[in-house]
Amino acid sequence: ASNVTDQAQTHDYGFFTMANIAMGGPFIVLRNSGRAGDTTGPGVGSLGNMLSRIQTDVVAYQPEWCLVAGGINDINLGYTAQSIIDNLKSIYSTLMSSGIKVIACPILPNSVLNALGAGNSKVEALATVNAWILKYCSAIPGVFVVDTFSAIYDTATVCGAVSGTLADSTHPSPVGASLIGSAVSASLSKFFKPNPVLVFSGDIASATLPTGNLVPYAVLAGTAGTYPSANVTSS
Repeated sequence: ASNVTDQAQTHDYGFFTMANIAMGGPFIVLRNSGRAGDTTGPGVGSLGNMLSRIQTDVVAYQPEWCLVAGGINDINLGYTAQSIIDNLKSIYSTLMSSGIKVIACPILPNSVLNALGAGNSKVEALATVNAWILKYCSAIPGVFVVDTFSAIYDTATVCGAVSGTLADSTHPSPVGASLIGSAVSASLSKFFKPNPVLVFSGDIASATLPTGNLVPYAVLAGTAGTYPSANVTSS
């Protein structure tokens, strides 16, 4: 798998990491091609764009899958919904023509846009792009859409997130990443079998691992020398 969205798989709080864990680790990430500040396509004020990098930063690695989520930087720069849609359509098409399955994600809730209020052109652009992603991608073979917006959307707001689910105005917090990852897992897990994992045998060090946990000091809480009390005894 590859992706063109930095926060989808960054450190241990990226939602793609959470999703991969929930699904049993079917994905091996070939490359995280996300870059902060990128727009979906070229334009005034853009630091870089996903469309111009899709061949060198994704297709060249020949992944089986690619997660695509973009558009918020375009909106913040004042680009139209149609320009974002055109760019995303080109990105999806390029990936599919290269035999790469697409995981398409809508733009996430955003606290800055939410503060602008209903009727603002940027808020309307977000709603238009997201509605298009959900409708268009649901009808295209080889594209798998996951409603990541709804996973953390606060329905009492215009386009804001549930409290605690964003680390800033745009990117998910660990809590948000977990919720989004669960949504991705729920949508995609039926297409995969989990990777085999090492199963504990009672014949292996049963005296030191009475709980069957292969990480005997799993909670890492500090026990002042009483090592056994740090074992996880239930789940």
